[in-house]
Amino acid sequence: MNVVSQAVASRSEWATENNLNATGVQNGHATRMPFQPILRELKSAFGQPFSIVNTESGDLISDIENGLSVDISERIGLLAEVAQRGRPEIVEDVSPLLMLALPLKRAGIGSSHVAISIFCYQPIESEAEIAAAAKALGVDAERAFQWAQKQEVWPPNGLMRFAKATLLNYEQREQLNHLIHEINEAVAHARDTYVELGLLHRLARHLNITENESELWQNTLKWLADAIPAQCLAVVPNTDEHHLPANTNAVAVDRQITQGELPLRAGELKELVDELGSQAIQQPVVLNRTETSLPTWHFATVRELICVPIEESGILLGWILALNHTGDAKNTLGEFGSVEMRLLSSVGTILGIHSSNIGLYHQQADLFASSVQ
Repeated sequence: MNVVSQAVASRSEWATENNLNATGVQNGHATRMPFQPILRELKSAFGQPFSIVNTESGDLISDIENGLSVDISERIGLLAEVAQRGRPEIVEDVSPLLMLALPLKRAGIGSSHVAISIFCYQPIESEAEIAAAAKALGVDAERAFQWAQKQEVWPPNGLMRFAKATLLNYEQREQLNHLIHEINEAVAHARDTYVELGLLHRLARHLNITENESELWQNTLKWLADAIPAQCLAVVPNTDEHHLPANTNAVAVDRQITQGELPLRAGELKELVDELGSQAIQQPVVLNRTETSLPTWHFATVRELICVPIEESGILLGWILALNHTGDAKNTLGEFGSVEMRLLSSVGTILGIHSSNIGLYHQQADLFASSVQ
């Protein structure tokens, strides 16, 4: 069976088989919903394609190339009842043909969407046997007879039981897929948290008050490279227009530090931070291709970035940047999100506090030396 009815409502424009993501036209705009999986599922189960009707608008998606053209404009009310009741029903029964309607609300498609198809429930030997049914459905009797010759005979009771079982099976698999997706997200979150805690633990172990600050920051970028999929990680000190206040105790690095392949010239890093403006001074900034593809973006070699301020008690020491997401294991380009931003923010906070502690330590050492002298 490879032919089925193609419902045509006079007030709608219908999608073609090659454009199954478009449901037709509603108020002049094509709407989009995930119809292809359920259409494939129904076709595989019943051995023939189905159409889907939006009972609120009359719009329809068809998976059919050479089927019966059935006018459903007078049957929208019946189909709406099926959608509301939420169970498969036979909405037209004119011997030897019937129209089966399957509500798709529980399948996650939409509360007003119904899948329909025409079935034969008696063997047909002549055109006369199908003439009355063809007239009732508003189709040509000869064409209906030719179509019926290729159809399998379905007993109505058996068809209804099979329809209920098929919908139930689809719904359960969709629920299972949803649970699997949630489990995968939970596992990914746990993995990200483990990586973050491991990096912060490593960083905390190396917070020696006498350690060289530049060396610590360089090591921090190396450790971050194991956790953040970035082409380059960088520290940009605050040495330009945002000078450190004279009374600050913090000790910051006095040069840019990078880890990985820098997609910019060294001097452009500070220009990039300046381009981000005051927003980068006050809070983390995450930009992906949606923003960097705009004509106003001046750094063509930077596709994605995170910029996190390093500060302590309101004193801006510099910024940590991650540039260009390197993608996943399948070499698919990715985007930076909250996980990477949170990790960089945590590192920035730790480094800011450590720099302040080093400044206090140096101040106390100078005071002690003066007292001894």
